[in-house]
Amino acid sequence: TTSSARKLFAVVLIAAVLFHGLNGIRVALVGSGIAVTRERALFWGATAVGTVAVVFAALHILGAL
Repeated sequence: TTSSARKLFAVVLIAAVLFHGLNGIRVALVGSGIAVTRERALFWGATAVGTVAVVFAALHILGAL
C-alpha cells in the first residue's frame, strides 16, 4: 500500500526526468548544428512526447490503467 503522496512524487519525478532528458536531446541537436533551423519544432515535439508519456505514467502509477 503506497501512499498518495509517494505516488504523486513518483509522477512529478518522472515528469522532471522526462523534461530534462528530452530538453537535453533538443539542446544537443541544436548546439551541434544538426537542427538549428528546427529548434521550435523540436521544442514542441519534445513537449508533446513528454506530455503523452507523463499522462500515461501517471495513469499507470495512480492505478487507472
